[in-house]
Amino acid sequence: MLVSASATAADSKGDFHLQVSLPDSNGYSMSVWAEGHHQVGLLAQKGSTGVSYTVKGRASSRRLDADFGTLGRVHIRFHLEPEPLSPSLFRGKSCKPARLMFFGGRFHGEVDFAGEPEVAGVTAHSGRVALVRYRKQVCKRGDRRRAATVRPRSGGTQGGEPLREVDFFTAEAQPEDRTISLGLIRVAESGTGGARTLYRASVTETAGRVGIVRSAVGRTSREVLRLGKRGAKPATAMIALPAPFSGSASYSAEPGVSPIWSGDLTVSLPAAVAVPLTGADFSSGLCRSFSSGDPGECTGSLAGRSPSEVGEFGR
Repeated sequence: MLVSASATAADSKGDFHLQVSLPDSNGYSMSVWAEGHHQVGLLAQKGSTGVSYTVKGRASSRRLDADFGTLGRVHIRFHLEPEPLSPSLFRGKSCKPARLMFFGGRFHGEVDFAGEPEVAGVTAHSGRVALVRYRKQVCKRGDRRRAATVRPRSGGTQGGEPLREVDFFTAEAQPEDRTISLGLIRVAESGTGGARTLYRASVTETAGRVGIVRSAVGRTSREVLRLGKRGAKPATAMIALPAPFSGSASYSAEPGVSPIWSGDLTVSLPAAVAVPLTGADFSSGLCRSFSSGDPGECTGSLAGRSPSEVGEFGR
């Protein structure tokens, strides 16, 4: 049975996540997405880099319409059917989504996206569509009681649990009506013999009514963020990242003095080659903390903020 009433009713509440698969183009994987019913985007992804073009459009469980101006347009219709949710996803869990719904089907219509010459364009008249809807979680009473008794950990170990250190670094500049940002999150646990670092660089700008975000995202166990001794003055950091980054940069901050963020670190993104990530126009900051109960020590542009606030960049 085709989804009509059930999917339409679901459109009125909860979260709406639509994904439309498109043919690859110029080495890029291409897709159209919608978050909610009015934010529509087209994503071109190649390895760790990508560019997303976002406009205000219309999306529902039956159709998607978006005008990207000179870049192109999308006008498609589709029929969706419910897809079964594997019980193994929730095996052993007593907290289960009350309304987690998956739908799949095919679209028909027009995807005519010329795109930017340096990136990729795509034309399609049919393909796969996936829709995910979900509502709040419902937990058993026992889970609520257990959650109420959880206490945040303080610095040091508790019950033999390893000590976790979480470090954040951010740098941002806003030259010529665009925003350039760099962020790193480093997580290390005692006894593991290493650390994992998530990093992201992006250039955000607008072209008419289209929002454009070019980005590079990666995760590594290499020592790409080298930190000075915790609590030492000045607070220091050295950053050197793998391709598509090149060069390196250094950070130094001490009380009462503006931080120094310098070096030749750059990143190459779709249609944006060798974007500088250092310089006098950048504000930068470093935040370090041990375990979830530690208030942390933040310097530069992050001074006065909590580690949980700083970590938002990674989402």
